[in-house]
Amino acid sequence: MDIIFNLQRRKLLGEIAVEILQYLDVNDLNAAERVSSVWREAVLSGKLWEKLFKQNIVLHPPWKKMNSIIGKQKINSNSPFISEEDDPDEQYFCNEQMFYKKMCLTIADSLDILEKNWVTGNYQEEIVLRGPVIGPVNSITFLMDEKHIVRHVDSEKTFQFFNRWSLELEETIPSRTDLLGNNHLHCFVTCFDFSDELLAVGYGNGVVDVIGRKSIETLHTFRDFDWPYDHSFDEDDAYNFATEKVILSPKQQFLLSYLYTATSYFLTLRKIKSVKEMTIAHQLQLDENVEELVNLYMDDFYTVLFIRSRTNRGPSEEMFEIRSTESFTPLHSFPVQGIVSAYHYLNGLLVIGKRIGNSQFLRVWDTKTGVSIWNVNLDKEKIVDLRIISDKYIVSVNDHGELKQWDLHTVLDHAVPADQALLHRIGSSKNLSSCVGGGMVADEYQVVLFGFFRTAPIKGQKESPIIVSLDFMKGQNRVKRPLPQLY
Repeated sequence: MDIIFNLQRRKLLGEIAVEILQYLDVNDLNAAERVSSVWREAVLSGKLWEKLFKQNIVLHPPWKKMNSIIGKQKINSNSPFISEEDDPDEQYFCNEQMFYKKMCLTIADSLDILEKNWVTGNYQEEIVLRGPVIGPVNSITFLMDEKHIVRHVDSEKTFQFFNRWSLELEETIPSRTDLLGNNHLHCFVTCFDFSDELLAVGYGNGVVDVIGRKSIETLHTFRDFDWPYDHSFDEDDAYNFATEKVILSPKQQFLLSYLYTATSYFLTLRKIKSVKEMTIAHQLQLDENVEELVNLYMDDFYTVLFIRSRTNRGPSEEMFEIRSTESFTPLHSFPVQGIVSAYHYLNGLLVIGKRIGNSQFLRVWDTKTGVSIWNVNLDKEKIVDLRIISDKYIVSVNDHGELKQWDLHTVLDHAVPADQALLHRIGSSKNLSSCVGGGMVADEYQVVLFGFFRTAPIKGQKESPIIVSLDFMKGQNRVKRPLPQLY
Protein backbone atom coordinates (compact mmCIF):
# COMPACT_ATOMS: atom_id res chain seq x y z
CA MET A 1 0.00 0.00 0.00
CA ASP A 2 1.33 3.45 -0.99
CA ILE A 3 0.85 5.48 2.21
CA ILE A 4 2.11 8.73 0.70
CA PHE A 5 -0.25 8.32 -2.29
CA ASN A 6 -3.27 7.81 -0.04
CA LEU A 7 -2.37 10.65 2.31
CA GLN A 8 -1.71 13.07 -0.52
CA ARG A 9 -4.98 12.23 -2.29
CA ARG A 10 -6.92 12.98 0.86
CA LYS A 11 -6.46 16.72 1.09
CA LEU A 12 -6.92 16.86 4.84
CA LEU A 13 -4.08 14.37 5.32
CA GLY A 14 -1.67 15.93 2.82
CA GLU A 15 0.23 17.68 5.60
CA ILE A 16 0.97 14.31 7.20
CA ALA A 17 2.64 13.14 3.97
CA VAL A 18 4.80 16.27 4.00
CA GLU A 19 5.69 15.67 7.66
CA ILE A 20 6.90 12.17 6.79
CA LEU A 21 8.96 13.24 3.76
CA GLN A 22 10.63 16.22 5.43
CA TYR A 23 13.00 13.91 7.34
CA LEU A 24 14.67 12.70 4.12
CA ASP A 25 18.16 13.82 3.12
CA VAL A 26 19.11 15.11 -0.34
CA ASN A 27 19.53 11.74 -2.05
CA ASP A 28 16.42 10.19 -0.52
CA LEU A 29 14.28 13.25 -1.25
CA ASN A 30 15.51 13.22 -4.85
CA ALA A 31 14.57 9.53 -5.12
CA ALA A 32 11.19 10.07 -3.45
CA GLU A 33 10.27 12.74 -5.97
CA ARG A 34 10.75 10.22 -8.79
CA VAL A 35 8.43 7.56 -7.37
CA SER A 36 5.30 9.02 -8.95
CA SER A 37 3.60 12.28 -9.84
CA VAL A 38 1.74 12.15 -6.53
CA TRP A 39 4.97 11.88 -4.55
CA ARG A 40 6.44 14.69 -6.62
CA GLU A 41 3.39 16.82 -5.86
CA ALA A 42 3.86 16.18 -2.12
CA VAL A 43 7.54 17.18 -2.28
CA LEU A 44 6.96 20.36 -4.27
CA SER A 45 3.72 21.52 -2.63
CA GLY A 46 5.29 21.02 0.79
CA LYS A 47 8.28 23.17 -0.25
CA LEU A 48 10.53 20.39 1.01
CA TRP A 49 13.53 21.40 -1.13
CA GLU A 50 13.36 24.93 0.25
CA LYS A 51 13.04 23.64 3.82
CA LEU A 52 15.95 21.23 3.34
CA PHE A 53 18.16 23.96 1.88
CA LYS A 54 17.50 26.47 4.67
CA GLN A 55 17.78 23.81 7.37
CA ASN A 56 21.18 22.61 6.14
CA ILE A 57 22.47 26.17 5.72
CA VAL A 58 21.72 26.81 9.40
CA LEU A 59 22.68 23.44 10.90
CA HIS A 60 25.63 22.37 8.73
CA PRO A 61 28.51 24.87 8.30
CA PRO A 62 29.94 23.00 5.26
CA TRP A 63 26.68 23.68 3.43
CA LYS A 64 26.84 27.38 4.24
CA LYS A 65 30.46 27.59 3.07
CA MET A 66 29.81 25.66 -0.12
CA ASN A 67 26.78 27.80 -0.92
CA SER A 68 29.01 30.86 -0.69
CA ILE A 69 31.70 29.25 -2.83
CA ILE A 70 29.26 28.20 -5.55
CA GLY A 71 27.91 31.72 -5.62
CA LYS A 72 31.38 33.29 -5.90
CA GLN A 73 29.99 36.33 -4.18
CA LYS A 74 28.74 37.54 -0.82
CA ILE A 75 25.28 36.18 -0.16
CA ASN A 76 22.70 36.08 2.58
CA SER A 77 23.32 32.87 4.52
CA ASN A 78 19.62 31.97 4.42
CA SER A 79 19.10 32.68 0.71
CA PRO A 80 20.27 30.71 -2.32
CA PHE A 81 22.75 32.11 -4.78
CA ILE A 82 21.36 33.70 -7.93
CA SER A 83 23.84 34.10 -10.77
CA GLU A 84 23.76 36.93 -13.26
CA GLU A 85 22.37 34.53 -15.88
CA ASP A 86 19.40 33.52 -13.72
CA ASP A 87 16.13 35.41 -13.90
CA PRO A 88 15.05 36.08 -10.27
CA ASP A 89 11.40 36.39 -11.25
CA GLU A 90 11.48 33.04 -12.99
CA GLN A 91 13.33 31.36 -10.11
CA TYR A 92 11.31 32.69 -7.23
CA PHE A 93 7.84 33.05 -8.69
CA CYS A 94 7.60 30.49 -11.51
CA ASN A 95 9.81 27.66 -10.41
CA GLU A 96 11.06 28.38 -6.93
CA GLN A 97 11.21 24.81 -5.68
CA MET A 98 13.15 23.57 -8.72
CA PHE A 99 15.72 26.26 -8.00
CA TYR A 100 16.10 25.09 -4.40
CA LYS A 101 16.35 21.52 -5.67
CA LYS A 102 19.18 22.49 -7.99
CA MET A 103 21.02 24.23 -5.15
CA CYS A 104 20.61 21.25 -2.79
CA LEU A 105 21.89 18.79 -5.38
CA THR A 106 24.75 21.08 -6.43
CA ILE A 107 25.95 21.63 -2.86
CA ALA A 108 25.62 17.95 -1.90
CA ASP A 109 27.48 16.82 -5.02
CA SER A 110 30.20 19.46 -4.56
CA LEU A 111 30.82 18.34 -0.98
CA ASP A 112 30.94 14.73 -2.17
CA ILE A 113 33.47 15.61 -4.89
CA LEU A 114 35.58 17.54 -2.40
CA GLU A 115 35.70 14.62 0.03
CA LYS A 116 36.60 12.14 -2.73
CA ASN A 117 39.36 14.41 -4.04
CA TRP A 118 40.99 14.60 -0.62
CA VAL A 119 40.71 10.84 -0.12
CA THR A 120 42.22 10.09 -3.54
CA GLY A 121 44.68 13.02 -3.64
CA ASN A 122 43.15 14.67 -6.73
CA TYR A 123 43.53 18.40 -7.29
CA GLN A 124 43.98 20.97 -10.03
CA GLU A 125 47.18 22.99 -9.90
CA GLU A 126 47.43 26.51 -11.25
CA ILE A 127 49.60 29.57 -10.82
CA VAL A 128 47.59 32.35 -9.20
CA LEU A 129 50.22 35.11 -9.36
CA ARG A 130 53.80 35.07 -10.55
CA GLY A 131 56.71 37.39 -11.17
CA PRO A 132 58.13 40.60 -9.70
CA VAL A 133 54.82 42.42 -10.22
CA ILE A 134 53.28 40.78 -7.15
CA GLY A 135 56.05 41.98 -4.84
CA PRO A 136 57.06 40.14 -1.65
CA VAL A 137 54.67 37.40 -0.58
CA ASN A 138 54.70 36.21 3.02
CA SER A 139 52.49 35.79 6.06
CA ILE A 140 52.50 39.55 6.65
CA THR A 141 51.28 40.48 3.18
CA PHE A 142 49.07 37.51 2.32
CA LEU A 143 46.08 35.97 4.14
CA MET A 144 43.10 33.90 3.03
CA ASP A 145 39.68 32.91 4.34
CA GLU A 146 36.80 31.03 2.73
CA LYS A 147 35.79 34.04 0.63
CA HIS A 148 38.83 36.22 0.00
CA ILE A 149 42.54 36.33 -0.66
CA VAL A 150 43.84 39.49 1.00
CA ARG A 151 47.15 41.18 0.21
CA HIS A 152 48.72 44.30 1.60
CA VAL A 153 50.59 46.20 -1.09
CA ASP A 154 53.05 48.42 0.75
CA SER A 155 53.96 50.49 -2.31
CA GLU A 156 50.30 51.45 -2.78
CA LYS A 157 49.42 51.59 0.94
CA THR A 158 46.31 49.49 0.35
CA PHE A 159 44.72 46.21 1.39
CA GLN A 160 43.33 44.37 -1.62
CA PHE A 161 40.49 41.87 -1.17
CA PHE A 162 40.30 39.44 -4.10
CA ASN A 163 37.40 37.08 -4.60
CA ARG A 164 39.07 33.78 -3.84
CA TRP A 165 37.28 31.87 -6.58
CA SER A 166 37.07 34.38 -9.43
CA LEU A 167 40.25 36.32 -8.45
CA GLU A 168 38.40 39.57 -9.11
CA LEU A 169 39.31 42.57 -6.96
CA GLU A 170 36.26 43.27 -4.77
CA GLU A 171 37.50 45.62 -2.04
CA THR A 172 40.31 48.10 -1.54
CA ILE A 173 40.98 49.58 1.90
CA PRO A 174 43.76 52.15 2.39
CA SER A 175 46.31 51.67 5.16
CA ARG A 176 46.98 54.80 7.14
CA THR A 177 50.15 56.82 6.63
CA ASP A 178 49.18 59.83 8.74
CA LEU A 179 49.40 58.29 12.20
CA LEU A 180 50.24 60.57 15.08
CA GLY A 181 50.34 63.90 13.33
CA ASN A 182 53.42 64.55 11.27
CA ASN A 183 55.32 61.50 12.48
CA HIS A 184 55.71 59.05 9.59
CA LEU A 185 58.63 57.19 11.14
CA HIS A 186 58.06 53.42 11.19
CA CYS A 187 54.52 54.00 9.97
CA PHE A 188 54.36 50.83 7.90
CA VAL A 189 52.17 47.76 8.18
CA THR A 190 53.77 44.96 10.19
CA CYS A 191 50.76 42.63 10.51
CA PHE A 192 47.03 42.36 9.94
CA ASP A 193 44.04 40.08 10.37
CA PHE A 194 40.48 40.29 9.13
CA SER A 195 36.94 38.97 9.53
CA ASP A 196 33.72 39.58 7.62
CA GLU A 197 33.23 42.87 9.47
CA LEU A 198 36.64 44.06 10.65
CA LEU A 199 40.20 44.63 9.49
CA ALA A 200 42.79 44.85 12.29
CA VAL A 201 46.15 46.40 11.35
CA GLY A 202 49.38 46.64 13.34
CA TYR A 203 52.02 49.26 12.52
CA GLY A 204 55.74 49.57 13.07
CA ASN A 205 55.26 52.36 15.58
CA GLY A 206 53.15 50.33 18.02
CA VAL A 207 49.73 51.52 16.85
CA VAL A 208 46.81 49.14 16.16
CA ASP A 209 43.93 50.22 13.93
CA VAL A 210 40.55 48.48 13.75
CA ILE A 211 38.74 49.36 10.51
CA GLY A 212 35.14 48.61 9.53
CA ARG A 213 35.18 46.83 6.18
CA LYS A 214 31.82 48.12 5.01
CA SER A 215 32.29 51.72 6.06
CA ILE A 216 36.10 51.81 5.55
CA GLU A 217 36.05 53.85 8.74
CA THR A 218 38.69 53.60 11.45
CA LEU A 219 36.60 52.47 14.41
CA HIS A 220 39.43 52.26 16.95
CA THR A 221 43.05 53.32 17.25
CA PHE A 222 44.90 51.63 20.12
CA ARG A 223 48.25 52.83 21.41
CA ASP A 224 49.60 49.72 23.09
CA PHE A 225 52.91 51.43 23.84
CA ASP A 226 51.20 53.73 26.38
CA TRP A 227 50.79 50.79 28.74
CA PRO A 228 54.40 49.55 29.10
CA TYR A 229 55.90 53.02 29.05
CA ASP A 230 53.06 54.81 30.82
CA HIS A 231 53.53 57.98 28.82
CA SER A 232 52.43 59.53 25.56
CA PHE A 233 54.21 58.76 22.33
CA ASP A 234 57.65 60.29 21.95
CA GLU A 235 59.15 60.39 18.47
CA ASP A 236 62.46 59.13 19.85
CA ASP A 237 60.73 55.93 21.01
CA ALA A 238 59.69 54.96 17.49
CA TYR A 239 62.84 52.89 17.08
CA ASN A 240 62.16 50.90 20.25
CA PHE A 241 58.91 49.08 19.63
CA ALA A 242 56.54 47.73 17.00
CA THR A 243 53.28 45.79 16.87
CA GLU A 244 54.39 42.33 15.77
CA LYS A 245 51.03 40.57 15.44
CA VAL A 246 47.27 41.12 15.68
CA ILE A 247 44.73 38.28 15.81
CA LEU A 248 40.93 38.32 15.63
CA SER A 249 39.44 35.20 17.22
CA PRO A 250 37.30 33.02 14.89
CA LYS A 251 33.98 34.12 16.41
CA GLN A 252 35.19 37.72 16.64
CA GLN A 253 35.03 37.70 20.45
CA PHE A 254 38.62 38.80 21.10
CA LEU A 255 41.40 40.91 19.59
CA LEU A 256 44.94 40.01 20.63
CA SER A 257 47.97 42.16 19.86
CA TYR A 258 51.55 41.92 20.97
CA LEU A 259 54.06 44.72 21.16
CA TYR A 260 57.79 44.19 20.80
CA THR A 261 60.10 46.59 22.60
CA ALA A 262 63.86 46.70 22.94
CA THR A 263 63.64 44.89 26.27
CA SER A 264 60.45 42.82 26.41
CA TYR A 265 57.15 41.65 24.88
CA PHE A 266 53.74 42.95 25.91
CA LEU A 267 50.43 41.23 25.08
CA THR A 268 47.05 42.96 25.16
CA LEU A 269 43.79 41.01 24.91
CA ARG A 270 40.65 43.01 24.17
CA LYS A 271 37.09 41.79 24.52
CA ILE A 272 34.97 42.65 21.48
CA LYS A 273 31.51 43.54 22.78
CA SER A 274 30.54 45.07 19.44
CA VAL A 275 32.42 46.48 16.47
CA LYS A 276 32.34 49.86 18.18
CA GLU A 277 33.00 48.71 21.75
CA MET A 278 36.23 46.93 22.69
CA THR A 279 37.61 46.82 26.21
CA ILE A 280 40.92 45.56 27.60
CA ALA A 281 40.41 42.16 29.22
CA HIS A 282 44.03 41.27 30.04
CA GLN A 283 47.55 42.63 29.67
CA LEU A 284 50.69 40.58 30.09
CA GLN A 285 54.41 41.29 30.07
CA LEU A 286 56.46 38.21 29.26
CA ASP A 287 59.26 37.11 31.55
CA GLU A 288 62.54 39.00 31.18
CA ASN A 289 64.27 35.75 30.20
CA VAL A 290 62.18 35.57 27.02
CA GLU A 291 64.57 36.19 24.17
CA GLU A 292 61.93 36.11 21.45
CA LEU A 293 58.20 35.57 21.10
CA VAL A 294 58.47 33.69 17.82
CA ASN A 295 54.76 33.42 17.11
CA LEU A 296 51.35 32.94 18.66
CA TYR A 297 47.95 31.55 17.73
CA MET A 298 44.58 32.24 19.27
CA ASP A 299 41.05 30.93 19.02
CA ASP A 300 38.06 31.56 21.28
CA PHE A 301 39.30 29.01 23.84
CA TYR A 302 43.10 28.77 23.81
CA THR A 303 46.09 31.00 23.12
CA VAL A 304 49.36 29.32 22.08
CA LEU A 305 52.69 31.14 22.51
CA PHE A 306 55.90 29.90 20.88
CA ILE A 307 58.71 31.28 23.04
CA ARG A 308 62.50 31.22 22.80
CA SER A 309 64.09 31.84 26.22
CA ARG A 310 67.58 32.50 27.50
CA THR A 311 69.11 29.85 29.75
CA ASN A 312 72.14 29.60 31.99
CA ARG A 313 73.03 26.29 30.38
CA GLY A 314 74.10 27.62 27.01
CA PRO A 315 71.79 27.52 23.94
CA SER A 316 68.37 29.12 24.05
CA GLU A 317 65.40 26.93 24.96
CA GLU A 318 62.27 26.78 22.79
CA MET A 319 58.91 26.05 24.36
CA PHE A 320 55.18 26.30 23.74
CA GLU A 321 52.92 27.83 26.37
CA ILE A 322 49.16 27.23 26.35
CA ARG A 323 46.86 29.80 27.98
CA SER A 324 43.12 30.11 28.37
CA THR A 325 41.94 32.89 26.06
CA GLU A 326 39.08 33.90 28.35
CA SER A 327 41.15 34.23 31.55
CA PHE A 328 44.66 34.38 30.02
CA THR A 329 45.89 32.04 32.77
CA PRO A 330 48.63 29.52 31.83
CA LEU A 331 47.40 25.92 31.45
CA HIS A 332 50.34 23.93 30.07
CA SER A 333 53.86 24.46 28.82
CA PHE A 334 56.31 22.05 27.26
CA PRO A 335 59.87 22.47 25.97
CA VAL A 336 60.72 21.38 22.43
CA GLN A 337 63.93 19.52 21.76
CA GLY A 338 65.67 20.34 18.51
CA ILE A 339 65.03 23.19 16.07
CA VAL A 340 61.42 23.98 15.16
CA SER A 341 60.99 24.60 11.42
CA ALA A 342 57.18 24.79 11.16
CA TYR A 343 54.11 24.63 13.37
CA HIS A 344 50.36 25.18 13.29
CA TYR A 345 47.55 25.25 15.82
CA LEU A 346 43.86 24.54 15.27
CA ASN A 347 41.00 23.56 17.57
CA GLY A 348 43.10 22.29 20.46
CA LEU A 349 45.78 20.51 18.43
CA LEU A 350 49.33 21.74 17.85
CA VAL A 351 51.45 20.14 15.11
CA ILE A 352 55.19 20.84 15.00
CA GLY A 353 57.92 20.07 12.48
CA LYS A 354 61.32 19.96 14.17
CA ARG A 355 64.86 18.84 13.43
CA ILE A 356 67.03 16.88 15.86
CA GLY A 357 70.49 16.28 14.47
CA ASN A 358 70.04 15.23 10.85
CA SER A 359 66.50 13.92 11.30
CA GLN A 360 63.19 15.73 10.87
CA PHE A 361 60.16 14.87 13.01
CA LEU A 362 56.45 15.65 12.97
CA ARG A 363 54.81 15.78 16.37
CA VAL A 364 51.28 16.54 17.58
CA TRP A 365 50.27 17.81 21.03
CA ASP A 366 46.85 17.95 22.62
CA THR A 367 46.81 21.49 24.04
CA LYS A 368 43.94 20.63 26.41
CA THR A 369 46.14 18.16 28.30
CA GLY A 370 49.64 19.22 27.24
CA VAL A 371 50.37 15.62 26.19
CA SER A 372 52.22 14.58 23.03
CA ILE A 373 49.96 12.16 21.13
CA TRP A 374 51.84 11.46 17.88
CA ASN A 375 55.41 11.47 16.60
CA VAL A 376 56.85 10.33 13.25
CA ASN A 377 60.41 10.39 11.88
CA LEU A 378 60.76 11.90 8.38
CA ASP A 379 64.51 11.24 8.13
CA LYS A 380 66.30 14.14 6.40
CA GLU A 381 63.24 15.79 4.85
CA LYS A 382 63.05 19.50 5.68
CA ILE A 383 59.53 20.71 6.56
CA VAL A 384 58.85 24.27 5.39
CA ASP A 385 55.25 24.66 6.58
CA LEU A 386 52.34 22.76 8.14
CA ARG A 387 48.57 23.09 8.30
CA ILE A 388 45.76 21.25 10.08
CA ILE A 389 42.85 21.00 7.64
CA SER A 390 39.28 21.03 8.94
CA ASP A 391 39.85 18.49 11.75
CA LYS A 392 40.49 15.83 9.08
CA TYR A 393 44.02 16.13 7.71
CA ILE A 394 47.50 17.47 8.32
CA VAL A 395 49.29 18.83 5.24
CA SER A 396 53.06 19.34 5.25
CA VAL A 397 55.21 20.84 2.50
CA ASN A 398 58.95 20.25 2.23
CA ASP A 399 61.77 22.25 0.65
CA HIS A 400 61.23 20.53 -2.72
CA GLY A 401 57.62 21.63 -3.08
CA GLU A 402 56.32 18.14 -2.21
CA LEU A 403 53.18 17.92 -0.10
CA LYS A 404 52.23 15.09 2.22
CA GLN A 405 48.70 14.50 3.40
CA TRP A 406 48.22 12.85 6.80
CA ASP A 407 44.96 11.43 8.14
CA LEU A 408 44.21 13.22 11.41
CA HIS A 409 41.84 10.50 12.65
CA THR A 410 44.67 7.96 12.36
CA VAL A 411 47.00 10.39 14.14
CA LEU A 412 44.58 10.50 17.07
CA ASP A 413 44.26 6.70 17.16
CA HIS A 414 47.03 5.63 19.52
CA ALA A 415 46.71 1.98 18.47
CA VAL A 416 47.80 2.69 14.87
CA PRO A 417 51.54 2.96 14.00
CA ALA A 418 52.54 6.58 13.35
CA ASP A 419 53.74 6.10 9.77
CA GLN A 420 50.38 4.61 8.72
CA ALA A 421 48.78 8.05 9.03
CA LEU A 422 50.33 9.08 5.68
CA LEU A 423 47.59 9.06 3.03
CA HIS A 424 49.27 10.61 0.00
CA ARG A 425 52.46 12.10 -1.28
CA ILE A 426 50.69 14.74 -3.31
CA GLY A 427 53.81 15.05 -5.42
CA SER A 428 56.32 17.72 -6.16
CA SER A 429 54.43 20.60 -7.69
CA LYS A 430 55.14 20.95 -11.39
CA ASN A 431 55.70 24.67 -10.79
CA LEU A 432 57.92 24.30 -7.72
CA SER A 433 61.20 22.43 -7.91
CA SER A 434 63.01 23.96 -4.95
CA CYS A 435 61.47 26.12 -2.28
CA VAL A 436 63.67 29.07 -1.37
CA GLY A 437 61.33 30.63 1.17
CA GLY A 438 57.71 31.27 1.93
CA GLY A 439 55.01 29.00 3.23
CA MET A 440 51.44 27.86 2.87
CA VAL A 441 47.87 28.76 3.68
CA ALA A 442 45.28 26.03 3.38
CA ASP A 443 41.79 24.86 4.19
CA GLU A 444 39.51 22.05 3.05
CA TYR A 445 39.13 23.59 -0.42
CA GLN A 446 42.62 24.71 -1.45
CA VAL A 447 46.27 24.48 -0.54
CA VAL A 448 48.02 27.69 -1.57
CA LEU A 449 51.82 27.83 -1.62
CA PHE A 450 53.46 31.23 -1.64
CA GLY A 451 56.91 32.77 -1.42
CA PHE A 452 60.05 32.91 -3.51
CA PHE A 453 60.53 29.77 -5.55
CA ARG A 454 62.76 28.55 -8.32
CA THR A 455 60.45 27.64 -11.14
CA ALA A 456 61.26 24.37 -12.89
CA PRO A 457 63.00 23.34 -14.99
CA ILE A 458 64.61 26.32 -16.74
CA LYS A 459 68.31 26.25 -16.00
CA GLY A 460 69.73 29.43 -14.57
CA GLN A 461 66.33 31.01 -13.98
CA LYS A 462 66.32 33.50 -11.13
CA GLU A 463 64.16 33.18 -8.06
CA SER A 464 60.85 35.01 -8.39
CA PRO A 465 57.73 35.45 -6.26
CA ILE A 466 54.98 32.98 -7.02
CA ILE A 467 51.61 31.86 -5.63
CA VAL A 468 50.49 28.36 -6.61
CA SER A 469 47.02 26.96 -5.87
CA LEU A 470 46.23 23.26 -5.48
CA ASP A 471 42.45 23.28 -5.81
CA PHE A 472 40.64 20.22 -4.43
CA MET A 473 37.33 21.62 -5.65
CA LYS A 474 38.52 21.03 -9.22
CA GLY A 475 39.97 17.54 -8.98
CA GLN A 476 39.16 14.77 -11.43
CA ASN A 477 36.32 13.15 -9.48
CA ARG A 478 32.93 13.86 -11.01
CA VAL A 479 29.43 12.70 -10.12
CA LYS A 480 27.37 11.04 -12.85
CA ARG A 481 23.99 12.31 -11.66
CA PRO A 482 22.69 15.07 -13.97
CA LEU A 483 21.46 18.25 -12.33
CA PRO A 484 17.88 19.37 -12.99
CA GLN A 485 17.29 22.05 -15.58
CA LEU A 486 15.61 25.27 -14.50
CA TYR A 487 12.51 25.59 -16.63
